[in-house]
Amino acid sequence: MGLHYRTFLFHNDSINIIDTFSKKSSTKKFANFHFHDKITIKLIDKNIIQLNNDIKIMFNSKNIKIKSYNLSKGFNNRVVSKKVIICFYDNLKTTIYL
Repeated sequence: MGLHYRTFLFHNDSINIIDTFSKKSSTKKFANFHFHDKITIKLIDKNIIQLNNDIKIMFNSKNIKIKSYNLSKGFNNRVVSKKVIICFYDNLKTTIYL
């Protein structure tokens, strides 16, 4: 896969995060976004999620899954929370609309 690069682009109403790799590969890649247990997540389109009925995040992938995971709130203190898993092959572009 080579080296991983992440670029941030800031705009008035959005933030773009672009993940690229130094070598081209057809290998399937996964990005995991872990959220706090107080955040609600809805898949509102094939490539858009919405957080707390407010912030929208768009990905250049239509292979998005929302799954549960155990968030550690301290030593031996875990609660169930949500994570978003994005499957992609080349580069991943994430746009956060503020």
